[in-house]
This record gives sequence, structure tokens and C-alpha cells, in this order.
Amino acid sequence: MDELEIYTSLEDAKAEIQRRWGDKDLRKKVEEFLGGDIPEPFKNEPRAVLFRNIISPDIEFYHFLDMAKEMGIKPLGLEYVNDKFCTRNEDKLCLGKLAIFEKRDKNGNAIVHFEKIIDIKASDNKRFSDIKTLQKEGLVEFHHNLLKYNSKENVDTCDMSEWIERNGHAAVEYYKKFLAFFICHGVLFENFLFDGEEDAFTKETFIPAFELVTEKFNLKPMILPAIAIENIGDKYWWCYPELVKK
Repeated sequence: MDELEIYTSLEDAKAEIQRRWGDKDLRKKVEEFLGGDIPEPFKNEPRAVLFRNIISPDIEFYHFLDMAKEMGIKPLGLEYVNDKFCTRNEDKLCLGKLAIFEKRDKNGNAIVHFEKIIDIKASDNKRFSDIKTLQKEGLVEFHHNLLKYNSKENVDTCDMSEWIERNGHAAVEYYKKFLAFFICHGVLFENFLFDGEEDAFTKETFIPAFELVTEKFNLKPMILPAIAIENIGDKYWWCYPELVKK
């Protein structure tokens, strides 16, 4: 499958999500496929979704809010706080060692400095929900407080940990149902990479689930790149603005 086949354009998704949400028969079919296991935020309206271990106000997050606003649907942050912290996973590591953006150098590369907020070594392989910061605050609560004080709008979050446990636990299983939410209940903002460390996940977990859901409903899940594909290598998008440090 070609990388671009995965994604829907913002303009197409903006119109299509409203059409699909209004199709009651389609919604019923999706909900039957999900066994009626629908998280509360999806029950009354379609949502723009960012799915992370913990929702936190980095630059990618603010970009997500802008795109959700352009689409005209409410943003929703889905979380998996019972997943385990892993020092070998860069996305997870960033939640314990914040990259603060300073400026760009003469070649346009992001210059950052780091703020360590947890004992990295001691936290390895612990659930995010069990980790404390260096100031003895829960790590999840720490990021939610960052969100509260650094976001101009109140953004709903929903912990999917129990839903994930009920629907297979391993991503290779729960993704088959997770992607069904984006047939008509929402639009997912995510990047699925075909190289590097993410290649195996994309090809062995995401693509089979994407194809299964597409065949089941004769519609593909609506997914927009969280970060423009040409900007994937730019560390800027995974940094926090200087305001967060203050």
C-alpha cells in the first residue's frame, strides 16, 4: 500500500465526516462491529482525535488544535496511561524528558534544551499511571496540568486503557477495532511511517487493520497526517514552546 493511500485530505475529511456521521445505518453497523463498546466522547458527535500515551501541550498538539478548528469539529485527546514507559522509545521518552524549543540554527535545524522531569532509569518499564515526577507529582497529572495552564481552550481527554484491555490489549489486536472509530465517529490525526523504527508497526499492525476495516465498511478510515509528511524529520514538532518551561 502506498503511503499516500492511507490519508484523507483535510477538505475531503471536513465534508465526509459530516456525511458519514449523518448516516445512521452506517453508524449502527460500526457500533455493532464494536460490540457497542463506544467511549462516551464518541456518542453524541464526531471528534478530531489525537491518540498519545498522555496528551501534552507540545507543538504538535497546538497544530492538531488548529486543524480541528479548521475542520469545525471538537478536538479529543485519547490516552493510554496504563502502557509502559520505555527509554528505548523516543515518543515515550519525550514525556519524561521535555524538549524545549529555543530557535533554529543557520541551517534551519531546531535547537532545543531538555528538562528532565522524572527519574528516567527508575521509571523504565513502569506504567505511565504509576510514575511520579521528581517533584512527587503523578506524571499523568503533571502533563494534564501543563495542558490546563498552557492551552487556550479546554480539551477533552479520554483514557482508553480499559477499552484497550477489553479489545485485545496488544496493538495488533485492538487496532482492528480502534480504526473503526474513524469510519464515521471521528477523524484520526496521526503519521504512519514506512521506515525506521516505526516500519514494522506500520506494516504488521496498522496496514492489516486498515485493510480489514476498509473492506468491512467499503470505506477507508479517515486519517490526516498529524504532521505534514515533508516535516516528519523536523524535531521542532515534538518540542514544547518556551512558554511551557515558564
